Amino acid sequence: MSACLKQCVLSTGEKPMMIDFLLWPDFERILAFSKMYQHDVLSSAKLPRLARWVAAMLEVPAVKKTMFPVEVYKQLSKLASEGKDYFDIGLEE
Repeated sequence: MSACLKQCVLSTGEKPMMIDFLLWPDFERILAFSKMYQHDVLSSAKLPRLARWVAAMLEVPAVKKTMFPVEVYKQLSKLASEGKDYFDIGLEE
């Protein structure tokens, strides 16, 4: 496993595993907020393996299908800062 972590893009090789999907939502939020605030938190220069993992996850069909647009995170941030409920954000059609 440790050899794979040094060489593999995804956690255990070519296909995403449960650990990749468990970690992904946090990184989706990090990406959204870094776009919102124009701060490259996951810089490929500073974190090349993590940047490769993020790029690989962005190509996974399940991730593509379930990602929220940055606009949803903007709404969430605004409502949360106003102390309002935000449970249904992103569910509108």
